[in-house]
Amino acid sequence: MHERTVHEAPVGFVETRCNSYNAMSQSHGGSIHGDITGAYTKSPLGGRPTWARLPKRHQPPHWESIRDPVVPVWLSLYGLERADFDWTTFRNGTLEEAGWRKVRPSMFQKDFYVVQENVTKRVTVTIYTDDFYIAGHAEAIWEAY
Repeated sequence: MHERTVHEAPVGFVETRCNSYNAMSQSHGGSIHGDITGAYTKSPLGGRPTWARLPKRHQPPHWESIRDPVVPVWLSLYGLERADFDWTTFRNGTLEEAGWRKVRPSMFQKDFYVVQENVTKRVTVTIYTDDFYIAGHAEAIWEAY
């Protein structure tokens, strides 16, 4: 996947409504919202090597003799050109490894996933960067979370 192709339009009204309908259509439906704190820094930084300068106040004392110390950046940081691509790739891979599958009919070209095929306990999730809205059977959503 090319890094430019991951920048899709954010989840919209249609996906969010379909997700809510999934919860409402079940006899014990429910939904939860989750946010991943420091999401970008949970994903490795890809691409060419990236280096950062540390302000004096963050440099250890034994670096005093180094004129311009730099350190490698290993994790994706908000503000880097490819940070969104690296986070989204990492996030989607993690979801798929956990059993979620991306819903890809023509109207859902965004971050809309389903985890269980059992219609009575289906769980769906819509994702906006690092905000998750999980809906479905009340017991199953906590298992999926």
